[in-house]
Amino acid sequence: MKLITITLLLSLMSTISYSQKKIKDDVIITYKAFFEEEVPFIKKQEFRGYFDEKVIYFNKSKFVHKVIYQNPKASIYSVITQKDFDEQKKYVLYKYRGTNKGEGYYMPFKKPSKMARKIEGETKEIAGYECQKYEVYIKGEKKYLYTTDAFGIKYTANYDIEGQQFIMEQPMYSKRFGYYKFQADTVIIHKLEEKDYSLKDYRIFSKEEFDEHRNYIKEEAHQANEKANMELIGNKAYDFTLKTIDGQKINTKALKGKVIVYNFWFVKQKNIDKEVKKLNQLYEKYMNNTDVIFVAITIADIYKIKNFQKKYPFYYHQIDDGRYLCEKFNVKLYPTNIVVDKEGNYFNYTLGYKHDLVERLSYSIDEALQKEYISESDSDKTKKHKRKRKNKEI
Repeated sequence: MKLITITLLLSLMSTISYSQKKIKDDVIITYKAFFEEEVPFIKKQEFRGYFDEKVIYFNKSKFVHKVIYQNPKASIYSVITQKDFDEQKKYVLYKYRGTNKGEGYYMPFKKPSKMARKIEGETKEIAGYECQKYEVYIKGEKKYLYTTDAFGIKYTANYDIEGQQFIMEQPMYSKRFGYYKFQADTVIIHKLEEKDYSLKDYRIFSKEEFDEHRNYIKEEAHQANEKANMELIGNKAYDFTLKTIDGQKINTKALKGKVIVYNFWFVKQKNIDKEVKKLNQLYEKYMNNTDVIFVAITIADIYKIKNFQKKYPFYYHQIDDGRYLCEKFNVKLYPTNIVVDKEGNYFNYTLGYKHDLVERLSYSIDEALQKEYISESDSDKTKKHKRKRKNKEI
């Protein structure tokens, strides 16, 4: 078996209790992961939940399980499962990339529900500690779990095991990677600070409130999209004259007769790499059509855009520091994609990242291109011709 990085967050519905006799300082344990079958590096990179170790630390009153997602594409930076023995509560906490704040929920402890059979007389040493062997079944296959009673605290990851046992090696299964195990690598006894257990950076809900909160955010985005479509589609879009970060001048009044495709974005938004990849595909599809113009507007400064483009090239014309334009285009959520037709009217208004973004916007662009456009000068000529014809008839 080969040491590799982990890509799956533990549910950690574990049974934990403690003995005041053994724990004096904090215990910090790092775990590494081993897979039964070798996993290609590219497959690990593709998964956003990538991390190469987990850390558990605890004392006689609190227990923390922490993972940090190393993939810079992941919107979540870290996930912490924390248990408070005094309150008999479990906290699941998410911190998002690019911010020091986070959110999460609490719930009561649960009783263990998985069976584990102790194999008498069979032990092995893990990270310097003698560990007892247990037989467990995962997805119908027999696997082995190892625990120690050295810490006077019970952590059994939802397995029904007697005594103050602490898991040092745990078998797992992932649909993406198959069978693997977490194994303790190092154990350090050290006094940690109170801040290492602090929850002050998190907005915390009950589990029910958290689910409602997340559903509310989704519903708010849906309603905003519906409202934008009802109020804006068919109405005139804001006209402006500005320069891109490369010094090109964009005058939207002068672009009447062309379809303009806008993307409103910011550097740290969720799924930004996927969004940019799809928008580049869209750009390449119409790059030879001079009647389609692509413009990206962001609230970021020019240096942030250029640093971003070193890693993720973005083919649209880029306009920086665009808060004013966001207000004028009624943009409140990111990303927002807008198609403006040849007459300068809103034709499509799409909020949020969509898996079928290329197809959605392509449909709107093609429909907008098919609309007949009569310029103001041609319209004036038509009106004059009609007046002359009417006068002749009189």
